[in-house]
Amino acid sequence: MGRTLDELIAQFDLSRITCHSALLDLEKLPEFNRLHLRRLVSCETQRRQLVGKLQVLVEEAFGSQLTDRAVLDPAYVERVILLRQDLVCPTHSYLWTRPAVERAQLGAISEKVDEIATRVLG
Repeated sequence: MGRTLDELIAQFDLSRITCHSALLDLEKLPEFNRLHLRRLVSCETQRRQLVGKLQVLVEEAFGSQLTDRAVLDPAYVERVILLRQDLVCPTHSYLWTRPAVERAQLGAISEKVDEIATRVLG
């Protein structure tokens, strides 16, 4: 799974092409994405390009919610890329935006709201 362009070219066989519809296994797409991202991250030049593209995507996806512009710092973005793979989705918005939780909600969760806020927000 997940071959390079050179591998695909070497394995290409015109006789294996049919007129039947191609089947795409949607279950495998996340794995293909993970492998592709791993290849990009392993090359410094491609990783830098990926950092730039991700900065643009994060700005587009979370721009109005970015209270701390330091999350767009190339060094931070690169560290995040090395840790995570599916980066610009609501599940991982915490990497780019501060949580919007009201004090009353926190109070219902824990009696140590002030202590938690001080530690988290510095």
